[in-house]
Order: sequence, then structure tokens, then C-alpha cells
Amino acid sequence: GANLVTTTSATNFTVNNLSPSTAYTFTVRARDAAVNVSPPSNALNVTTDNLPIQTIVRFEAETNFVVLTDADNDVISNNNGDATAYSNGLSVRLPDIGDKIRINFMVANAGQYIIRARVRSGNATNSTIYWPDKYVFELNGAVINLVGDNNSISVNSVALGGSFYGSMQSTVLSLNQGANFLNIQAVLRNWGVVDYIEIESTGNNMSVANKINLKLTPTDGSLNKIELRSLYPNPIVHHKIHLSFSNELTGDVNYQIIDQTGKLLIDKTSQAINSSIWELNIPELEGKSGVFILKIQGENLQPKVIRLIKE
Repeated sequence: GANLVTTTSATNFTVNNLSPSTAYTFTVRARDAAVNVSPPSNALNVTTDNLPIQTIVRFEAETNFVVLTDADNDVISNNNGDATAYSNGLSVRLPDIGDKIRINFMVANAGQYIIRARVRSGNATNSTIYWPDKYVFELNGAVINLVGDNNSISVNSVALGGSFYGSMQSTVLSLNQGANFLNIQAVLRNWGVVDYIEIESTGNNMSVANKINLKLTPTDGSLNKIELRSLYPNPIVHHKIHLSFSNELTGDVNYQIIDQTGKLLIDKTSQAINSSIWELNIPELEGKSGVFILKIQGENLQPKVIRLIKE
């Protein structure tokens, strides 16, 4: 059966949490301020893509970094002191305390992620001398905490007189879709090294396969039709009423008056009014009293049924 996805005043809506490689059918109904509801629009048939979500994406430091602070004499640069120790044979060295770089990265979908940074963890005498506090990390400008994973530490490398490398990992963090950045700064100890960062999806993030953007425009044009906003006086004192519309009426307008027995008293069509205010003269109600029904419709007007009282 049909399920209501949402009610919205916008003309665009994103349907989320769809299944990959699945067919869906969408229709739209328009509703005016008086809760008149249009018929369903023509059906839109779509099938979501069968696209996998990349769970871990790696961003090499040497190809994505920007220097923010070069603190002292030695220059922040690509490092190939021991190519076998680094992903792609290169890394970025932070030779001085205070050196700071930014690694720019993209995520396909907003959601929950874990961030890892592969960095120099130790020297020839201590494999974790840079942990936990010799690097400061900022995600999109806010300081975050990354914790070293002892199980990720490499064998001793000849680079920089002896080096160990390992991964530091964040808790689960929220990332926005699109461009993000991670700042990494060497503190308290020089000759830090950054090899790469990894962005891991927690599995709760949507790929483009399970959401669809809909433009909500019913094919009957009901969203563009003019609405009757008010009618006065009611009760009718004589035989004139004023009708106020949401926009200028440019097409013909048909109105009917029906008495409480169901008898059609009036069925008339008025030429284009070209105004948002209409004074409707109903001499047929002169001398009559009771409850009447006014039905009004037009080329660019939402149909309306109104209860009139004539004293």
C-alpha cells in the first residue's frame, strides 16, 4: 500500500533511507489553506542505484596538505627518508615544535565517522614517545582527541635515526557532506611525521544509492492555483458579498448557489475579474433567508464550497 513520506510546504524534498537497487513510485497531493486536497499527481517511478558505500577512504598527507605554520628553521616538506615505511613511499615531516599542516578531505555523505592519522609514534629508544600528547588535532577548527593504537605500530625504520609509525584514532565524530579538514600540529617534540589520514564510515551513513531528490509539482497545477482567502459579510445583510483571493483572478469564475433542500438557485459564470477582490452581487437572494451553499471554481482558482447565512 501507499505510505505518506512527508508533508511539506517546500517544492523540493529529499527522500532518505531507501533501499539500494529498489523500485519506488511517488505521487504528490497539494493542499490549500482551507485543507482542500488535490487529486494525486501522475506517478513518478524511480529505481535507486546499487552503489556500495566506501567504508574507509585514505587521504595521503603529501598530496593533500597545506602549511599553516612553519615554526622554525627546518622546512615542512615531503619526506622520503625511508620510502618502505610510508604509504606511497612519501610522508610529510614536521621538523619543529609548532609546525602545523592542514589535510583537506571530502566525504560523500553527512554522518558518523572515525578518523585515523598515521604518524610517527616513536624514535629509536621508545616506540610511543610521541603518544599521547606530541600532536594536536583539529577537525574543522575544533580540537579533537586521537588515541594511539599500540597494535598498529610498525617495525623500527631507519628514517630520522630510527622511527616507529602507528595510527591514532578518534571516537565517532559527525562530518558534514563535502569538504572537511584535519589540522595536525607538532607540540612538545620535534621531528614529527604524518603519513596519511583515514576516514572510516560507521555504517550509518547514506550513500547516494538510498536517497532520492523529488521536485514536488503536481501535474494538475494545483500548487499554482489561486485560493479564496476570505468572504464577508457572512451572515449576508442584503445581497452583496466581498470575496478576497490570494492573487489576481485572471480567468472566468463560475459560482453556484444551492439552498438547504439541494435546489440549484443560481449557476453563473463571470468574465475575468482581474482583481484579488471581487464584489459579488446576488439579487436572487433578495427577500430570502436561511442557509445556502456557495460553490465557486475557475480556470486558475482552487474549487471552494462555502456555507452562507442570509438573514
